[in-house]
Amino acid sequence: MAGVTRRPNGPRWVTFKAPNGKLQTIRLGPADEQQARNFAAKIDKLLVCKKLGELPDARLMEWLAELDDDIHDTLSKCWLVPARGASTVGALTSWIVTRCKKLVEEKRLKKSTLVNIKRAADALDRHFGKDRRLKTIRPYTETPGSGESDGEKFRRWLFKHGRVKTNGPLAPTTASRMCRRAREIFDAARKRGWMRDNPLAEERDWVDVNPERDEYIQRDAFESVMAESAPDTRLFFSLIRYGGLRGVSEIIPLQWQWVDWNHHTLYVKAPKTEQYEGHEERFVPLSAELYRLLLEASERAVEGAKLIFFDAPATNAAWNNRLEVACRRARIAMWQKPKINLRASCEYDWLRKHPIDEVAEWMGHSPETMLKHYKRVAKQRTAQVAGSALHASIEVTSRAS
Repeated sequence: MAGVTRRPNGPRWVTFKAPNGKLQTIRLGPADEQQARNFAAKIDKLLVCKKLGELPDARLMEWLAELDDDIHDTLSKCWLVPARGASTVGALTSWIVTRCKKLVEEKRLKKSTLVNIKRAADALDRHFGKDRRLKTIRPYTETPGSGESDGEKFRRWLFKHGRVKTNGPLAPTTASRMCRRAREIFDAARKRGWMRDNPLAEERDWVDVNPERDEYIQRDAFESVMAESAPDTRLFFSLIRYGGLRGVSEIIPLQWQWVDWNHHTLYVKAPKTEQYEGHEERFVPLSAELYRLLLEASERAVEGAKLIFFDAPATNAAWNNRLEVACRRARIAMWQKPKINLRASCEYDWLRKHPIDEVAEWMGHSPETMLKHYKRVAKQRTAQVAGSALHASIEVTSRAS
């Protein structure tokens, strides 16, 4: 049975033999004698339930639900009650990272996604502190007129101090993506009853991309740069600009047997979307430019080679370095976000000539995502055209005068 003890002029303690066989004591603080005895009686009921393998009754369950987190954690550690779940930010982030590692091992989650979740978890730990109680993080809905919510504070901190090594600002796109991952982490806690509301639930109007870095890459400029590139570099970036491939993850694994010379198509495995049913692979059409470049590459290939890119760099950064050298030689400024903007330019060109459903399949996107991308690139392309027209008008006016 649980007993109540008290040190001279000190707090009361409840002592009992736990199911794990160890003597357990719980400090009750300023509780009076009757409160301490009521607590001990409830511990006795829990011990009986544990011994008989029965669930606590409704009143006892209600008492457990209202129990202080620290005391509940103590009871769970001695096997008397199930763990309540994560009660602190540190416990939540540790749980989510461990769970995601298991999903990666089961091939249900990409390693790159795990890396992003780890970064968001680290940001939550750094901003809130690992010991911060989840139930003390104020949700957005509770703070109108009373200052910033914790969600707003986290977002602002992330944009200004989210960089790990320097504690400096993150790029808007990076910060926004990390915010979304943090929102997913909090949502997992909410769904499991570890916190009542997601403090980031209403923070949905973050910058998705930095529009100032969007750029439609015109064919003539692209070809000028490619003319200064080695053959494999030209093929690599042409597969992005004319075939809509995602870069290293989709290009380096390409095999010669995936090229359908008769039907002018290329089979592509899609690691980024392979966890979504029906998006593990796709076929893309080969334009005249791509067909010619692949044919030339096949003539250069070693006999019996399986991979189109044999002994090639395996990082996008290495390929970007090659692109930067070619841009300098062509005297053209290096494009911002080259891989993303080259792919978006391909998407834009396709959408002007083909039905959206077809282009969505070729790009590996949903039609909704396609339209979002198209509007962004179309806006930038319109600005380019308007700028060219203005420049031409100024030249004509200058000559006339």
